[in-house]
Amino acid sequence: MVEIQAIAPRSSCKRSSSFDRLFDAAEKDTVIRLRWPLVILSSYWLYYTPSHWLTPSQVQALLIFYLLSHTTLYFLSDKLYDSPYVYGPLLSFDTLVLLAVVVMGGSATPDFFIAGLLTLVLSCICHDARGLLAVTFLAPLVYAYFVFSSATDSDANAFLRLPFPFVISLFYGYFAEVERLRRAAREKEEQAKRQQIAVEELRQQQADELRHAHKIKDGFVKSVSSELKTPLNVITGYTDMFREGLLGELTPIQEKAIETVAHQAKELQGLISSVLLVTNLEAESIHAELHDLNLWEFLAELRAAYDQPRAKNIALIWDYPADLPTVQGDRSKLKHILRNLIDNALKFTDVGTVTITVRYLAATKLLEFKIADSGVGIPAAQVAAIFERFRQVESADTRIPRGGFGLGLYVVKKFLDVLGGTIDVESHAGAGSTFTLKIPAASQEATAIEEQLQIPSSVVALK
Repeated sequence: MVEIQAIAPRSSCKRSSSFDRLFDAAEKDTVIRLRWPLVILSSYWLYYTPSHWLTPSQVQALLIFYLLSHTTLYFLSDKLYDSPYVYGPLLSFDTLVLLAVVVMGGSATPDFFIAGLLTLVLSCICHDARGLLAVTFLAPLVYAYFVFSSATDSDANAFLRLPFPFVISLFYGYFAEVERLRRAAREKEEQAKRQQIAVEELRQQQADELRHAHKIKDGFVKSVSSELKTPLNVITGYTDMFREGLLGELTPIQEKAIETVAHQAKELQGLISSVLLVTNLEAESIHAELHDLNLWEFLAELRAAYDQPRAKNIALIWDYPADLPTVQGDRSKLKHILRNLIDNALKFTDVGTVTITVRYLAATKLLEFKIADSGVGIPAAQVAAIFERFRQVESADTRIPRGGFGLGLYVVKKFLDVLGGTIDVESHAGAGSTFTLKIPAASQEATAIEEQLQIPSSVVALK
């Protein structure tokens, strides 16, 4: 499966210096400080330059209003300065005031308007903070050169016009750079969102394809496993007929061969059933089906399944008290769990004992099972992986084939998760294994008939 990693957009340059950080957002202190020179110059020019448009009292009233507009900025919230809905009208207002001052003063020449317009354009199109700083200092110098080199412009008001290119480039260029960075940030954010959406769509597509592939695989495995059962049933049927003598008398060698065929057919049937069960577990959601479960009757039925001679010299010991209660449990899943664990213990034990211990812990309402064997054991490095699919213990003794697909303990863990139970494993290589199960089970009151059925002995040994 392909692993997808979302790629976050990276900035083309790192803004680490304090100078560059000034342009990350329009800050209150910076805006007020940059606007002060513009306000002072405009006020000074309007006040000391004769005006044919306004009377002195009107000029004073206009100046007071302009200064108050700047003082009002101190009372606005800091967050408002980073919004274009605040600094946009502020720039428009200052532009109108500046034009009005220049027009009413009547002393501005065309070169002043050209210099101011060019300075404004350069400061707005400059895409670098250091370039903006260069325009800020070069604009007044270039304009001063043209002013003083002009023989016709000897008016003293020319000295008042010289700082304006500096102020214009600094004030308007600052907001242009802030807006440019805001736009770049929005574009990066939108690009990141588009990349994230594309990654999610690709991930969803791969998940759908994977689910479809699993569905096809599960359907194929289920179909093949079901088809394998048909010839296997025929083989099992004929071996039973041979063993019962329905097809004639058998010699001892033939009887042994038929027993071998019957045993292998049973093993193959178990493997096919395990594959079908695992396929169903992955394809369908399973849940616990709780019913009243008579533990003594349940264990007696489970013991009966192992009440036949075994090829190995193994003692199967059942250890449980006679007064086990009736509990709420899932009979089929619990039976499957115990049979898988007991079969595993028998498979990996060549000689010795397999002990099944059952206790009901009334204080915690837990049903405890312990399946202990004296077999080959499990190496410590493999204990954590034995509940995975198709995992089998790699024993140092490879002379004895164990068989199986490594699905039994995987099914056990799946069923235990459904029942809300836990399993602990204690094992050492060559020293046997002990599997301890604890399953929640609420007890029921025992009836008189159940009490009569309980056997007096608490420990039964079968060989």
